[in-house]
Formats: sequence, C-alpha cells, structure tokens
Amino acid sequence: MEKEVAYAYLLNIIRNCIYGSTMLFTSSLLENTDVLDVLALRFLMSAVVFTLLALCKVVRVDYKGKNIKNIMLAAFFEPVLYFIFENFGIHSTNTSTAGLILATAPAFTMMFEKVFLHETTTWPQKMMIFLRIFLLPC
Repeated sequence: MEKEVAYAYLLNIIRNCIYGSTMLFTSSLLENTDVLDVLALRFLMSAVVFTLLALCKVVRVDYKGKNIKNIMLAAFFEPVLYFIFENFGIHSTNTSTAGLILATAPAFTMMFEKVFLHETTTWPQKMMIFLRIFLLPC
C-alpha cells in the first residue's frame, strides 16, 4: 500500500511540473501566435496522445452502459471552456498573474465538490490548498 501512495505522489509531482511548464510554454507561444491556433494545437496534441495510449492499451476506453450525455457535458465544461478561458486569460495578462489566478482553482474545486457532490475535505487537504494559494506563488 505504501508503494502505491508513493507512486501516486510521484505522479502528482510530475503532473504539476507538466502543468506549470504548459503555462510558460503557452504564454511564450501566445506572443507569436493567435489564441485559437494555440487552442487547436493543444486539442490536437491531446487527441493524438490519447489515441496512441488507447491503441497501445495503456488506457481502456469503454462507454458501454455509461450515460454519454453526462460525459459529453463534462467534456464540454472541463477541457473546452477551461482551455478557452485559460488561453485568453494568459494572452490578456502576464504569466505570473495568470499563475496566481489559476492557483485558486483547487479552492474553487473544493467548494464546488462540497456543494454539488457533497464531498468533505480533510484538514491536510485544506492545508495543502492553502499552501498552494498563499505560499507557492511567492
């Protein structure tokens, strides 16, 4: 069990490094490219990588018995609207300001989880969100 927890932490660190570097790459790319071109490139790269992972059977894609309408609704709000607003936000402001605004995303996720999913957050989770918002941008 401890090995799985360590593996989860390692993957989370890698995910955060990738996410942070995409902010920098997107910002520098938007200096020379149109916002919608960058958005199209991000979706194309995501589709290619996910398709390759599915073909190599690294991820399993199975929609049998699933409510496709809810999946499509979630897919519209999370990646589509999120990336559109993120790209326009990064384009309209500097990278550090965009990073500070995006650092608040976990706090809003925590609040929406409580309201819509009736989930509770543990004290360590709340402390980590606090650290991310108030200490990491410094």
